[in-house]
Amino acid sequence: MAVTQLKDGRWVVRYRKGTIPEDPGRTREYFGRGLAGREAAEQRNKELGFGRRKSQKKKNVPTFGEIAADYQEAKFAHNTSSTKSGRYYKLKSVILPEFGHLPVDRLTRRRLDQYVNKRLATQLTVWTGPETNRVKKKLYDANGNPRMVKATTVHRELSDIMAVMAWAERNRKIAFNPVAGYRKLKRDDASIRPPSQAETQALLKHAPDHLVRAITIAWYTGIRPGAVELLQLKWSDVDWDRGCLFVIGARKGGPAKRVVPLGKDIVATLKKWYKADEKDETRNLITYNGKPIKSIRKAWKSTKKAAGITRRLRPYDLRHAFVTYLLEGGADLKSVSAMAGHSRTDTTTRIYQHINMDLMRASIARMPAVGPTDKIVSDGSSTNDSEESKDGD
Repeated sequence: MAVTQLKDGRWVVRYRKGTIPEDPGRTREYFGRGLAGREAAEQRNKELGFGRRKSQKKKNVPTFGEIAADYQEAKFAHNTSSTKSGRYYKLKSVILPEFGHLPVDRLTRRRLDQYVNKRLATQLTVWTGPETNRVKKKLYDANGNPRMVKATTVHRELSDIMAVMAWAERNRKIAFNPVAGYRKLKRDDASIRPPSQAETQALLKHAPDHLVRAITIAWYTGIRPGAVELLQLKWSDVDWDRGCLFVIGARKGGPAKRVVPLGKDIVATLKKWYKADEKDETRNLITYNGKPIKSIRKAWKSTKKAAGITRRLRPYDLRHAFVTYLLEGGADLKSVSAMAGHSRTDTTTRIYQHINMDLMRASIARMPAVGPTDKIVSDGSSTNDSEESKDGD
């Protein structure tokens, strides 16, 4: 005569034999999992004239915050500090305030639906001002409309939540995963517009020496222009005999190491820089005042302004230029994906889906014509159709 929860997550109403006149031998009724199952079981319990529910042993039900902390430690202990801090920031600032206190058995699909609606109705903000007096400022677009959280952002957050829950179930931290199979909303990725050749040349014209190197290498190799891939490159990573660059991956899901071939233009430029650096194999390719650097953001911002470029353009878009122009030039998808360090080719096609139709149209245009066209009449039928051809297709 109580509502309890089984180890597999289902809610059940228990009662004595004879409680149901139509089925006197019955002693229990089963309901679904999660909040909906619990509410249905409690409603049935009331219908049978019972109002109390057997208390749950809370000590066996961890919170989402506890599970997320274990997941973070187990999955990303090997990651770089920047990757770990980025993941932790997303959890701490967005996800944990919503679900951190919640026992995992109460993290239902309904709660995720509510989270999605709340996030999509949230206006983007940014912190401004000096460290001692930081204030949150709301963001607006060029037309004065509020800039809202995008579906793609929420999609990524849901992916993180579901990854935590799936890991917890797989490692037996929880008895069942109440959000398994949850259907995430569709992404609304904007088409990536890479820098043009003219824009890149304008950037190079106004860039300081260390940024010239960074832009040039990123343009010709598609390397990720951050602290892990581009800025840790040393001259020992250049294989002059084979004409290629050895890259340590940024651990974004792709290979840990990869080799990127170098064209003759970039090889000639690299040889000049190598000579200027006194052929020091231990020296980083990109330095400022002879010392390695961790970011090019500040130099990029001032150079972009000096070049007269007002549209949104990031160093990462140089990588997009590499992939986009190779694909548009007819390069093999698998080869481009490997050079970019993507784990699978479908990652490449998803990110660069905006150019797929142009590539397909270009391929269709190469299809040879078949005739004879002079035997096609105005109504679209062939002048030599036969019964055999009509019935045999």
